[in-house]
Amino acid sequence: MGVFFTADTHFGHENVIPYCQRPYSSVDEMDEDLVKKWNETVGERDWIFHLGDFAFMDKLRTAAIIARLNGLKVLLKGNHDKRTVKFYLDAGFVQVYKLPYGASLPFWDTDEKGTATVAFEMSHFPFQHAMGDYDDRDYLTERAPTQGRLKGTVLVHGHVHDQWKLRPNMVNVGVDVWDLKPVSLEELLIRVRFVGNLPNGNEQ
Repeated sequence: MGVFFTADTHFGHENVIPYCQRPYSSVDEMDEDLVKKWNETVGERDWIFHLGDFAFMDKLRTAAIIARLNGLKVLLKGNHDKRTVKFYLDAGFVQVYKLPYGASLPFWDTDEKGTATVAFEMSHFPFQHAMGDYDDRDYLTERAPTQGRLKGTVLVHGHVHDQWKLRPNMVNVGVDVWDLKPVSLEELLIRVRFVGNLPNGNEQ
């Protein structure tokens, strides 16, 4: 059983293709390829955390997509996941989180002795101080976590699509910077350890 992370799939959203220069000629082609890449990466018994902006579809179409995707799926709602928590649970997510403003969700890992440790925090949005580099809407910025509250913690997030992959104390797990597929916990932890040591100003 593995653990994976992703964000910003935007199933059913035609405008995301030109916006992020995704290599598809139609939304149906995009959806099919995203499902294929997801299932080539994630196994049926793996856990996968989706950090927001899953799909632009009604409940039946959303449920149909979820049913085709491998893994036990957890959703942290993004700004485009506008339906209720119950909607996404009914559609097939096993857990759904609607985070309060400024909040993030800790990811708990265990060391070789079985001791629980917090490896990083998760949110749809990057830290507030980075929001303006991509999205200067105040009503969204106030929903993002503050770095001061989390001190040296690394934030794993989505929202920024292809604008960056790594920044100091931030890792973007959106599909647009991960070859349009989820990233494993093992691979993510390599980046988490790296960006936690980046001097301010360095980015990728």
